[in-house]
Amino acid sequence: MHRLTRHAASVALWVLGLTLTVHAQEPTLSVSGGIGEAGESVTATVELNLDGIGIVGYQFAVCHDPAIASIEASDVVLLATLNDLNGGTGPDFSGIATEEGSWRASVLVSLSDPALTLAAGGALYEATYTMNATGTSPLEFCDDGLPVPEGGSSAVVVLDAIGDSIEPATASGQLHTEGNWSLTVADAEAFYEAESGSGDAVVTTVSIAHAGEEASSNGFQGGVRHDPTLLEFVSVSATGDLALLNGDAGPSFFGLDLAPEGGPGATFAVIYSFEDPFLGIVHPVEGNPMLELTYDLVSANLAGVEEPVTTAIEWDDNLSTPAIPASVLVLGVPNIPNAFNGTVTLTPAAEFLRGDADGNGDVFPIVDALYILSFGFVGGPAPSCQDAADCDGNNDLFPIIDALYLLSWGFTGGPEPVAPGPFACGLDDDGVSISCDAPVCP
Repeated sequence: MHRLTRHAASVALWVLGLTLTVHAQEPTLSVSGGIGEAGESVTATVELNLDGIGIVGYQFAVCHDPAIASIEASDVVLLATLNDLNGGTGPDFSGIATEEGSWRASVLVSLSDPALTLAAGGALYEATYTMNATGTSPLEFCDDGLPVPEGGSSAVVVLDAIGDSIEPATASGQLHTEGNWSLTVADAEAFYEAESGSGDAVVTTVSIAHAGEEASSNGFQGGVRHDPTLLEFVSVSATGDLALLNGDAGPSFFGLDLAPEGGPGATFAVIYSFEDPFLGIVHPVEGNPMLELTYDLVSANLAGVEEPVTTAIEWDDNLSTPAIPASVLVLGVPNIPNAFNGTVTLTPAAEFLRGDADGNGDVFPIVDALYILSFGFVGGPAPSCQDAADCDGNNDLFPIIDALYLLSWGFTGGPEPVAPGPFACGLDDDGVSISCDAPVCP
């Protein structure tokens, strides 16, 4: 039997519910997802990135939709990151328990040596779920069945070597049952001015795909939710083949609600043709975009934020009453698809010199124009800040046009490269950015 030191005893009590001080540092817990057929198994992996922080223990729970998937404690397996502790005997304490809709884990590295820590991080567990029904279930870290430390906001914590609890950042996953159809919100990126928070509109798409072989649909419906502290819905519009239906008039029915009672979000229902119920759109395996979603940034909440922010656009069947579950209509029969969420990355715009295509901190018309032409036509390196090479400021880099614009300014009295101009670092005055991965401006 282990004799508990005062520190080790406090750690053991923490797992049983002792409240501790919240620490400011942030390691990251993440859970992956997977796809499988109904009745089969899907394995998800939980990983811990410690960011250089040695820890002596942790606790967390992972929640799922019990209507879609189920799991038993025996389905959660410790991986080498844990099994290799203490000379290969594993952690001194490891607890795994399940409830309907969740499983939870608690670990103490050592009950006898408080200096022994889990330092490297890595993959902790493989959790094998049984897929019970067709659909999509989020995998999210949650507090289910665990005590919340005093002064903290979450029961998902790790314990560092000096006895402080740290609430880690978390990254969620998804479980999907494998079906022939899928609805996907595309990932998107937008740029904003860090000082004011104003910037690009976020534009993304909803695509339909059919696994294995192309197939036709006759309509679809669903709802998507967003974070109202970062995004504000502007519009949902038909795009691609959907906009070309019925002589470019679009679908016969396009029901849309940008403010559903269960929001924030939008719900939509589309029937391609009332006159011809067999009118279909062919969907390739890789999918084709059907809707364009446009959001404005909530600038007040981005002002002063100098690091990129990510947020999700998520499928939600319960935004309206009655519910509008995601489905694809085929010959009058609704098919439940795999529904894939999209991630939006909001990035502070970088300052740059307009015309400084080679990124050396100065604008020399002949040198920078040749750099642009070399990139466009002879395989030269791409400008590290494409905003700088977009000399006419139209938010597209066309090598021949932008090079000629720069040469015209330099040698024939043409207009100066647009704001922020070629003489002082600054931001694009329209708030829109192509990309600027390696700006030379401070």
